Amino acid sequence: MRLESGGEPPLIRTPGELCATVAAHPSLRACAVGAQDEARVGLRLGEAELILLWPSVWRDASALEPERARAAARGSALVLVGADADFAGLLPTLRERGVLQAVVLPACADRLAVELQSAFENLDLRRRGAERKQTLDRYKYELQELLDTSRALASERDVRKLLAAILLNARQITGADAGSVYVVEGQAEDVRDRVLHFMLSQNDSVQIDLTEATLPIDGKSIVGAAVILRESINLPDLRARVRNQPIRVPARPQLRREDRVPDSLDADRAYAQRARRGHRRHSAHQQEARS
Repeated sequence: MRLESGGEPPLIRTPGELCATVAAHPSLRACAVGAQDEARVGLRLGEAELILLWPSVWRDASALEPERARAAARGSALVLVGADADFAGLLPTLRERGVLQAVVLPACADRLAVELQSAFENLDLRRRGAERKQTLDRYKYELQELLDTSRALASERDVRKLLAAILLNARQITGADAGSVYVVEGQAEDVRDRVLHFMLSQNDSVQIDLTEATLPIDGKSIVGAAVILRESINLPDLRARVRNQPIRVPARPQLRREDRVPDSLDADRAYAQRARRGHRRHSAHQQEARS
């Protein structure tokens, strides 16, 4: 850096002077200097990275394109530096090619610090906007899948085809490689007295011909535990789970005698007993009336 006439602050022009300013300026000390040569400087702040290019690189389209591709692959942003004359008539085209910002040099340290801080903030805004767009696109896709499934529910009469369509759409929404459908069968009050009916399975990686089967509803199987708990079970690493190790589920409730729901035979017996008691009371009243 050269001290300008009249005691003016030194102006930054070269990659070396810029790196020295980043290391010395209080507002830029959190930045780390990465790769550096006579026409490039890499700056990193946390996970954000800026690639500053001088005119000898970015004014040559054949040299700029590889830099743009590398920055896009790494999630970095290109910041072009140069004099006003270097940018004349080029900024609209450069913005279309993914350039984040232009910094005019020479500049004093304070102005350069503001420009670089703005570049990092713009990069953060760009990332947040991209994440929001990705989330919105995902929601739109999932909503369309749900609508398609709803139409299938209304039009398909074959239960197996319907279950297969539901499973396929559920896997597409969640990005699952495989999936299975189990149906809870039975009318018992306690779900553990019913059975799980394995209906169908889909697997994009392994071709497996599985036949239908039934299994008890208990904590020994993941699907059985999910039915008892009535909630999703997420195992980040299925291979780390000990084989056949049961999942903790609530103990079966012990019903008191007065809480027991009578079956149809008990209900008939209770009705008959009440009827006999009522008949005896009616006969007793008639005898008292005669006497």
